[in-house]
Amino acid sequence: MLLNKTKLKESLLNLSVELLGDFLMIAIALVMGYYAKVFFLM
Repeated sequence: MLLNKTKLKESLLNLSVELLGDFLMIAIALVMGYYAKVFFLM
């Protein structure tokens, strides 16, 4: 049971790390697109 819990925790941690990575990629892309738009409009 204890082993199962740690395995579950590890998989949850991996999932959250992957989601965080995806979110960071999207956020960076949005910020870069926003700055590019502002730069080109100036």
